[in-house]
Amino acid sequence: MGQSFNGELKIEENSHLYRRNKEDNFYQELQNRSLEMIQQLSGNLWTDFNEHDPGVTLMDALNYALYDLHYQTHFSFEEYLNQKGSGTDWRKSGLFPAHVLFDRSIVTCDDYEQLFLSSIEGIKTCEVKFKKGYYEVAVDLESGIDFEEIHQQIRKMYHQNRNLCENLGEVKWMQKGKNRNRQNILQDIEYHEKQVSEHTNWEMKHEYYSVRNELPDCYGVNEKGLPPGASKERKARAMQLNGYLSIFDYLLMATKNQIAQTGNLMELSEKIPPKFKPVLKFNDWDKLLDEEKMKNNTVFDSDFLNHQKSLYFDYLDMLYGEDTAKLSGHIKDVTKRNQFRAKLIRFFPQYNTHRFRSFNLTDSTLESIPEIKKLAMMLSENKIRKESPSIKKFTKGNYQIIIQKMVMFYLIEHLLLVTEEEQEEIDNYRLTVVISDLSKNRDERKMILNLFEERLPAHLDINYLWLETKEMHRFENFYFRWRKAWAGGDLEQVFEMSEEMRNFLN
Repeated sequence: MGQSFNGELKIEENSHLYRRNKEDNFYQELQNRSLEMIQQLSGNLWTDFNEHDPGVTLMDALNYALYDLHYQTHFSFEEYLNQKGSGTDWRKSGLFPAHVLFDRSIVTCDDYEQLFLSSIEGIKTCEVKFKKGYYEVAVDLESGIDFEEIHQQIRKMYHQNRNLCENLGEVKWMQKGKNRNRQNILQDIEYHEKQVSEHTNWEMKHEYYSVRNELPDCYGVNEKGLPPGASKERKARAMQLNGYLSIFDYLLMATKNQIAQTGNLMELSEKIPPKFKPVLKFNDWDKLLDEEKMKNNTVFDSDFLNHQKSLYFDYLDMLYGEDTAKLSGHIKDVTKRNQFRAKLIRFFPQYNTHRFRSFNLTDSTLESIPEIKKLAMMLSENKIRKESPSIKKFTKGNYQIIIQKMVMFYLIEHLLLVTEEEQEEIDNYRLTVVISDLSKNRDERKMILNLFEERLPAHLDINYLWLETKEMHRFENFYFRWRKAWAGGDLEQVFEMSEEMRNFLN
């Protein structure tokens, strides 16, 4: 049963009233366990456990406060992330939906078939085969469709999704009736995600109501205070009880504050909950507490809150199988480290979907770079978003290092170093990582080598070539001319530059 926004009462489907189990009473459980503990600790010194006993009365009031906390910690999880009633944005907390985490990668022949069939109009049937690093595509077209136009669309779409050490081979018009229509064989996975209400009926009350206000008037510590004409001894005893209860108030206030700040703590950013300064006000409080110290005191300092934020990121790492703590370990400032970890966690879902993807051979802007290089640039906090020379030579043989913030590297797929002579098949899966030897820092070298070993496809034969400044400058001249030849479709120039690259690498 619920209430609509126009104030009318509406009955939700499958709503029922259930009879509460009398034994399922947490408040009574607290009472019973408290009495049992008191009896164990006091022995024969305390024998009166009736309600009129002051110790039992205090126990009742404190258990009532604990029961209230118990109530406030048993709402659905999304209620704590969405206390303003504006709808729960799971991504804001780093809890990405299934269609983001399991977005379809283009890896197999079936993937490419489905990609071409679903994206290019005019293809009736499609069959893709993989042979020696090349995808061979055969299509049957609707009547009146120009094959050359379809060929160009397939080429463009393939290279936008090309993976490392793979390339597009022959695209041909298949013979009629030889292949079957596979358009409906591959179906997208359907994820049934839990729907979360955009409006919640619960909101944490930030104003704390002291446990002392639940005690009877005769104790002299609730909002009414002591009666007029109370003796000094009576006032002293009330003050002593106020001091004792203040300890519990601090604990209860701090816990309620933590509950209220759950959404801030679990936000995927470096932001931490605001510092909590407990301020207690009761009758004659200024005679017991130092106001100046209360204003300057914080229950949870920045170090503690940053540590709590780091623990939440550790949980997200465990959830997604990553280790952003290790990848950000070089950052000493904890706030900046958490900021960097949040950035990595946001990046990984898209990266992991396309982690095998290489650059687009037809891209003349060089803005298309392998996914592994995007990750390396992010880890080095490099803002470069396209490949460009890292070293510039001056007239007298001097070199200027343009990019200094990271160890620059290039991925050379031997499959793409085509020549007029046929290559050995084993060469098609060879990948040479050409790395600038600008940094002598062992940690940087270890980081980049671990990156390749952990993230690159396991079936590739990976080799490393470390180059000094002069040799790196020479290599980059070859490399960018080679990329330009591929992007322009100049096969003769591709052969020439591929030969130069092979000679250099060997």
